[in-house]
Amino acid sequence: MEPRIKVNSSFQPRICQQYNLIHIALHSSPTNEIDVQQLAVEKKIKQAKEINIRDLLTNPSPIMENTLCYFQATIDDVENKDQPWYDGCRVCNKRLTKTREGLECYKCDTKNAESIPRYHIRLEVIDGNDKAIVILFDEPTISLIGCTISDYINSVRKIYHDLF
Repeated sequence: MEPRIKVNSSFQPRICQQYNLIHIALHSSPTNEIDVQQLAVEKKIKQAKEINIRDLLTNPSPIMENTLCYFQATIDDVENKDQPWYDGCRVCNKRLTKTREGLECYKCDTKNAESIPRYHIRLEVIDGNDKAIVILFDEPTISLIGCTISDYINSVRKIYHDLF
């Protein structure tokens, strides 16, 4: 499902200082060639069925099964705005658990697992009548916020460093 989200005027995501550079890099082609994969995604989105949040809440299974859907909503709140990311397993992307020995992946059963930061943003959205929680991971979050997870973490660290 690909939600179409408009941002509530009170919602102010932290934007990386390098937003313009990243935005240009993500949305331009150095050879000015048409991105065939992007066109395929856009075609699928145009064929998607519009639903509302109530449809998802009352009868999710038939709607989601083999169907590309979307809904239009406004971001009302970000539930985890203080830390919208986690350390994920480099192999399977699942959240790693800190142990005395280091980071561990329970899915891969790996001790001292290598980590990679991953976006995990919990958005409360409203479509006029109903509210729902939408979770965005990496690419959709990059599109919404305008920077990679590494750039986001570095900008947050810089803000804290400047404050203290």
